[in-house]
Amino acid sequence: IGKKTAPKLIEAGILTIGDLAKCDDEKIKDILGSSFYDFRDMAKGKGSSFVDAREFNPKSISSERTFLTDEENYEDISSMIYTCCKEIANECQRHHKVSSCVVLKWRTPDFVTKSKRISLNVFTDEVSLFEKAAMSIFDSIYHNQAFRLIGVGLERVIDKEELKKEEKKKFLEELKSNLEIKVPLLYLDEVKNGNKD
Repeated sequence: IGKKTAPKLIEAGILTIGDLAKCDDEKIKDILGSSFYDFRDMAKGKGSSFVDAREFNPKSISSERTFLTDEENYEDISSMIYTCCKEIANECQRHHKVSSCVVLKWRTPDFVTKSKRISLNVFTDEVSLFEKAAMSIFDSIYHNQAFRLIGVGLERVIDKEELKKEEKKKFLEELKSNLEIKVPLLYLDEVKNGNKD
């Protein structure tokens, strides 16, 4: 329902979806025209839209805040960065995710939006590591200027179970590589010393 139709519905007494669902008024039918029955069915929850009930599986996670007025106070901006970090850490933990890339996003009073990312040397879901990374970016860009928006995001978000599998696979590959290097060398040493068994 568009900007022109909504005021007409309000004037006719349709203030909520529930009002529209119960409606059979000719005046409302005139306002909505041939779409009346479609809108009423949607208001009743009827329709052919597919509802995907699978669990949400985020590939990135973020949190951002727009300040009520342009903000230049370092402590206030830092506090907001911490709040965003806490929220993304909670989301990671809720979805059993970890990340190794933190993104800081900011918008200036002239509505220019920028971002900068930093890679971590570990996958984590810990707020302290997210905050440390975000603050290192912020400290590199902050020069007493005002900000309109600040946000923190995560990229390279993966399942904790997937990380465990990757770490196990990497460990086994390293072990195999080390064995392939050491076993032939040990054998060669024994051959040089006369032990060929």
